[in-house]
Parts: sequence; structure tokens; C-alpha cells
Amino acid sequence: MNSFDTVHLLVPVEGLNGYDSASFTEKAELDEAGKPVSSELQLKRGAEKPLGLAGVKITDAGVDLTLSAKTLGSRYIEGLSEETLGLAVSAIRPLVDVELDALLDADLYRVDSTSNIRPTDVRRAILSVGTLGQLNGKYRLTDYGGQGEDGFVFTARAKSRDERLSGYDKMREMLSRKKTAYTLGVENFEGVLRIESNIRHREQMREFLGLSDSYMFRDALRSEKKPNLILFDKIIGNGSDMLAEMNRIHRTEGIGVKHFQNIGIDRVIELHGGNWKAIEKYVLLQYGGKSKPSRLLKQVKQRVVLYHARQREAENLLDEVSEVRELLRVA
Repeated sequence: MNSFDTVHLLVPVEGLNGYDSASFTEKAELDEAGKPVSSELQLKRGAEKPLGLAGVKITDAGVDLTLSAKTLGSRYIEGLSEETLGLAVSAIRPLVDVELDALLDADLYRVDSTSNIRPTDVRRAILSVGTLGQLNGKYRLTDYGGQGEDGFVFTARAKSRDERLSGYDKMREMLSRKKTAYTLGVENFEGVLRIESNIRHREQMREFLGLSDSYMFRDALRSEKKPNLILFDKIIGNGSDMLAEMNRIHRTEGIGVKHFQNIGIDRVIELHGGNWKAIEKYVLLQYGGKSKPSRLLKQVKQRVVLYHARQREAENLLDEVSEVRELLRVA
């Protein structure tokens, strides 16, 4: 079962019980002769909307509705689900009254899938996922809100894919909007890393939600697929392979001749798994029993120390990213 944040829906017209007529104004579409061919009711400028109701208009086809989990008030953290949708219906009823079943049967245009997870360290998890994910050349990494420590955003470089996955410190983000933070139960988000994917069209609904025969909101809520986990895996891929690539990129510091020396030294270190005794023996064998090459051995030992430091760093990074993935799997 899924829960969502923002959803854009078309509720069947028969599911509309009523609306606050004082808050709406009619807008007609005219033909070439100036005769009205269709009309819709739009919110008047300055009309008061319930928290979480981003947009609404009433047409002949139904109620075009964009709402978010903020309609749940202090239960915001739970997201929009079959269990909480009744609260959202009650919250928007003063403005537009729709049947709960009609909302579930609504045609789905767009949905933001969210997972609220609690890693051991939110900041470390953000940095680790960003570090590893940026090695995937198919996606572009940017900082969430312009601050790298607050979150990450991955977007597909291919415009045809239109994929976007973000992760951010949810409590920090909420506290930046103090007017609504406490109304929405900000205290529930302590230690929460929010992962969010934006599903914009039906191709993505098929891939990430498994929808095919119909695109009703009910089907998306009941889907067994986990959109955030699917997209996370597409970006991170095989973490171990990406770590190896990261190590390859960073292991050859130095310029000129020293750069090429370090490439060779690092290769020897890798072949011996960082075992200093085996590496020392190998170097001495290359000198055929001649005087001990102290200067070279010192240089090699420095690279061995660096190798082990990077191995520990890489293992920690992979552990942190793996923790995020596991939390998404069970969310």
C-alpha cells in the first residue's frame, strides 16, 4: 500500500455534492461566433483555500483537484492513503464537497510518492547518497534548496525520461516555514529523511506503480510497487561497482611523472589487497636483492595507508547508502 503527498486528480462529476458558490466564478470558452461552447468554475482571486488544497476547478467532466497531505493537519506524516483520505475530504469540504469513493475513483494525472525514513544519521545519509549517485552519468545531481547538507535532487539528463528523485532533511525543511510547521506536526519529523519521486505521466505510472488497464487513484494507492525504491535503484545501481569507479577516479593524485608513478603503485597495492608485507616483498623482488629502496618503499607505504583509509571510507559510504535502500524497501 502506498501513501502520497501531492496528487492531481479529475474526480467524476457525479461525485460532486456541492461547493461554496461565493468562492467560485464562471469562465466560459467561446466559439468563433462568440457563443459559449463550454464553461468551468474557477476559484476567485483571493478566495480562501484549506491548507493543502493547491488548486480546484469544476468542469463538465468533473472536479479538477490538486491537493497534498497537508490537508491531514497534524497527521501530515502519514501521507494520503486509503486510511487517511477521509480526513482530506473533510478538510476541503467547506470549499468543495466530493464523495470519498469518487475521489478514490478519480483519474490520476500526477502524483508525488514520498517515503519518510529514519537513517542513523540524516546528514551522512544525504552526503553518501549524493556522492555515490553522482557517478551515474544518466542523472544530474543538484543540491536541494541550494544547500548540499540539506538534501539532494537527481534528475534524468534525458528529457524524455523526466525522472526526478529528491531526498532532504524534512524537519529542517518544515522549520523554514514556521507558519505551518507546528500545525503539521513538525515534531513527528525529527530524524526523518524524506525521499520523494515525482510521477508526471502515464508511462511513469506504468513503470513505477504498475498501472495499465486504468489510472485511478485507488489503483495507485493499492499498488504493491514502491516508486521511490525503483527510482533509487535506477540511480544508485550496483553500489559496489560505483564505489570501485569512485576509487579509480580519486586514487591517482599527483601531476607529471608522479601521477603515473602513483597509477602503477596503486595497481600493485590493489593486486595485493593492501597487504603491506606482500607489497614490500614484491618491491624488493623487483630490485633483485640490491640495496633496499628506502625512498620508494616510503612512497609506497604512504599510498598503502591512503588505500586503507579510502577502503574504510568507501565501506562506510556503502553501509550508509545500503541503510537508506533497506529503509525504502520496508517503508
